[in-house]
Amino acid sequence: MISDSSLPYDLIVIGVSCLENIVGMKHFPKIQSHKEIEVDGYWTGTGGNGLNVATYAHSLGVKVAFFSKVPLSIHSIITDTLIDVGLETSHLITEARSDAPQVILITNANGEYSVLVSDRNGLAFTPTEVSPHHLLPRAQYAHIDAFTLGALGTIGQIKAADKWVKTVQDSGALLSIDLSHALCDNQTQRASNLIGSAHVVFGNTYEATKITQTSDSVEAATALLRMGPSDVIVKDGERGLVCASEKSMAIVPAFDLPVADSIGAGDGVVAGTLFGLCRDLSLEDASRIGTAVAAMVCGGRGSQGASFDLQAVEQLLETGSTDRSSIS
Repeated sequence: MISDSSLPYDLIVIGVSCLENIVGMKHFPKIQSHKEIEVDGYWTGTGGNGLNVATYAHSLGVKVAFFSKVPLSIHSIITDTLIDVGLETSHLITEARSDAPQVILITNANGEYSVLVSDRNGLAFTPTEVSPHHLLPRAQYAHIDAFTLGALGTIGQIKAADKWVKTVQDSGALLSIDLSHALCDNQTQRASNLIGSAHVVFGNTYEATKITQTSDSVEAATALLRMGPSDVIVKDGERGLVCASEKSMAIVPAFDLPVADSIGAGDGVVAGTLFGLCRDLSLEDASRIGTAVAAMVCGGRGSQGASFDLQAVEQLLETGSTDRSSIS
């Protein structure tokens, strides 16, 4: 199955965990309107880029170690989520000084969403909380999510992020990163340096074109590859992915399945693609798994609303459809 079974983990995920509050409505409200807004539903659950990548990858059979900074007020909820899916909780760091942020996601009938979020400082690692390299488990890949890379822009978070990158490199794992609007808009040179130090780079079309000053996802993927990474995946929404490596470039279409909402879809791309790379698949084949996982995620409300396994993903890849009745 997954290569190099002698390693204790296939994948280390370093990233954020949070509590999601989801408000569903048919249409996003117009900014000039003060009329009542009809709500179709309200859901709560757990999420966060790091937690999502860790749980999705684990559901496929990847051996995952998850590092996250978790405020005390939601620690038991996050812990329960990890335990429920069979993940270890020993690498969580408890934050007792700051409350968890309020995260409100507003979705519409098309599956699109917007995010309202309060102060996230309590989710950010400080330099003293980053494990030295001799305490980081050995793994094939280590993925650092966009928030943890320094999305807040504070000195402490940036120093911690740089320490995480150095720790991963010292451990021998291949570094995978996910870009963010905040990094590409406000920390252009830093984002470029991070891209150059990574083995695998994920980003959506906005982020990829912004940082490379290109006009579309294909041009952006080519430009990102020239910046140093071995593998680049540009997430292009409902159009699918553009994946580029030293050997090839391909456009991987998205699956056309019913969408409850798209929350967590990008993390599904990351988890599925890294699963494939851990199995020594080509980047294109690994990216196809990423699109399949993303489609599965979109079938449920919120980040953790859809439960799936490798068998369901393989069925989707083989037939182009899946039995939704087997996915909670």
